Amino acid sequence: MTISQSTSGAQAAATTRRLRSAVEAADLEGYMDALVPDVILKSPLTFRTEFRGHDEIRELMRVVFATVEDIRYFEEVGTESTRALFAFLTRGGRPGRRTARQALISPIPIPRAVCRRP
Repeated sequence: MTISQSTSGAQAAATTRRLRSAVEAADLEGYMDALVPDVILKSPLTFRTEFRGHDEIRELMRVVFATVEDIRYFEEVGTESTRALFAFLTRGGRPGRRTARQALISPIPIPRAVCRRP
C-alpha cells in the first residue's frame, strides 16, 4: 500500500478524533465506521498475528471492549500519514497504558493500525 500524498493534516486529525471518540465510548460500530474494509490490525501482543478486515477486527474489538474499561487518550502525535496515540486504561481493575500507531493510507478512514503495548 502506498501512503497518499493527498491526506491533509485536517483529514488525519478528524479521522483520529473519530477513532478516539469511538474507543473511549466503547462504541464498536463507531470504531468500525472509522476503518476501511481492508483494514489490517497487528496484534499488540505479537507482530506475528494480524487481524484482517471488518469481520476479524469486529470480533477482536468485542472482546477488547468487554474486558478493557475506561480507555482515555492523553496524547497524540504524528503527521498526515502516521499518527501515534497514547492512552491510559483499566483492565481487571488494574491500570495500564496503551500505545497505538496508525498509518493513514488513502482513502481515509484508517485502513491500517498497529497497536503496541509499552
